[in-house]
Amino acid sequence: SATTTSVQWANLAGNVSGTDIGYWFPSPVSLAGLRETRSGSWQQINTGGPATTVTNTFLSLALNHGAAPANASYAYVILPNYTAARTAAFASSPTVTILENSLDAHAGRDTAAGVTGVTFWNDATTTVNDAGGAYLTSNRKASVTVRDTGSELHIGVADPTQANTGTINLELNRSAWQVIGKDPAVTVTQLYPTIKLTVNVNASAGRSYAVQLAEGTTVALAPSADTYVQDGASACTNFGTANTLVVKNDGVG
Repeated sequence: SATTTSVQWANLAGNVSGTDIGYWFPSPVSLAGLRETRSGSWQQINTGGPATTVTNTFLSLALNHGAAPANASYAYVILPNYTAARTAAFASSPTVTILENSLDAHAGRDTAAGVTGVTFWNDATTTVNDAGGAYLTSNRKASVTVRDTGSELHIGVADPTQANTGTINLELNRSAWQVIGKDPAVTVTQLYPTIKLTVNVNASAGRSYAVQLAEGTTVALAPSADTYVQDGASACTNFGTANTLVVKNDGVG
């Protein structure tokens, strides 16, 4: 066993092609590694399994939290099927950002996939921020995913506690102009200037509810030309380049 300090990424090589696992740590960590031989039988974990003893060598990685840690945190990104070279490349230019890692909420965003995931830990109004300010607010414990395609928003909501007999209210600091589709348990109460949802999770047993929205966009239309015209003999003349505007009290002509 050994502990390596200031680790930014790690990779576990699988015993067959395509089974490597990469790990990226947003903040450098001290990582404990242990290579050991283990023996056991399938019957030890499943009474219907064979009793034959199987022995193999394993490598494990661990973050040592210590005894009874207080005000501590950790974060890492799992990269399935990533080779060591691919893991190193990801670490040099990561696409994942930790938005919040607190007692109130955990939130991360993968900009490459356009996906944000948030877990709210408390039955209290909590807001997770991103670089633009307030991003997502929930009034109850919830797990929420938001996928932003640039033209659509796909929102998934669940009550992982399975204890909420009421609703979850969400406010997303984005705008939309149309509901494309939604589960019956989802009520969209506002699309602009922010999106507000109410999700009935009573007796949902932890299932996810989805809503798909067409994003609202603002398009600035620039004039192709500036102009004004006069009547009478000048009716066919474009005065758009003039730096004055002539007005008069006379009648037409």
